[in-house]
Amino acid sequence: MLSNKSFLVLLMLFFVCGLTYSQTKKIEIETIETRPYDFNVNKIKFRFRIDQDNLILERYNATWITTDTLESLPPTIYLRDINSDGFIDFGLADKWMSETFLFNPILRKFVMSGFYSNAEFGDNLQTGAPHMVLLDSIRHMYFDYSTYKNGEWYSFLFQIKDFERIDIAEINNETLFSKSGNEFITTSILINKILDNEDNKKLVTKIKRGRTDKPFNYKKYWTDNWKLFINQ
Repeated sequence: MLSNKSFLVLLMLFFVCGLTYSQTKKIEIETIETRPYDFNVNKIKFRFRIDQDNLILERYNATWITTDTLESLPPTIYLRDINSDGFIDFGLADKWMSETFLFNPILRKFVMSGFYSNAEFGDNLQTGAPHMVLLDSIRHMYFDYSTYKNGEWYSFLFQIKDFERIDIAEINNETLFSKSGNEFITTSILINKILDNEDNKKLVTKIKRGRTDKPFNYKKYWTDNWKLFINQ
């Protein structure tokens, strides 16, 4: 039988594992309207509060100091370490995407990184939604995956440089509604090189797809070909 000390150690491990796998914190904006929401990152105390129609982020240093004024009120705020550097980040959720701020431990502040899929802030153990995958730890290269309406999906190859997200290439599918099957089917896969912004792209490959084709393996594609896009 386990001693009291051994049982306590196991209980602590179970608790830590629970925190590890359930690290996303979801904050509804209505709760902040009632009172500020406090949280800690790297032993630094932060809080969200609402001032009229603005979301205010403050850091505590003997007194509360405003670090960011965000001119919109998202329905939901997510807290999660999405880039796995050991520090909590936060996202201001919209329907599909979250305006995301990564924590910079050197500056001891949050940096606006870009827009990430809401799936990055979800608990993939519960939803099955994949989180972004690290391809290269030196260049900080990743790929992600997100689904949209009408059976459409996107997967981006991107780099996080100085805490800023830089999209490099994308894969997405084109769909058509099948009345006979009462479903959307993928008719083609598009692979694009992103030039200076997401609206300026160069088509690299268009792959025709049929009803009986297996789902496109975007994971294998990025793993095998990501270097081709950064060397262009």
